[in-house]
Amino acid sequence: MSRWLLLDRAGSLWALGHEAVRAVERRGGGFRVRVAGGDLEVDSVLGVVEGLELHVAGPVLQRFWREPVGGLAVHGARPLVVLDPERPPSVFGSWNVGEGTLDVQQE
Repeated sequence: MSRWLLLDRAGSLWALGHEAVRAVERRGGGFRVRVAGGDLEVDSVLGVVEGLELHVAGPVLQRFWREPVGGLAVHGARPLVVLDPERPPSVFGSWNVGEGTLDVQQE
């Protein structure tokens, strides 16, 4: 079963495949999450969940959200966007990789 890291950014719920996360670092009031496509600035890391049921982001969403996404899902009663770790949306900002990151151990 797939594991997902749940993130909050700008009041929205996002998910990253656990295997895509390279490092997590606390930065000020938020976090920096390192993935293949760069470093993501997030407001909070909410935890890890298993078994999200993914849905394709259809043409209606793509008409209003032009950045790449990995899909859509629901966790509890909240909708979320699954991130493409190779092409994260601009809402996550861009950070330079620096010293002091916590490397995530892959199982």
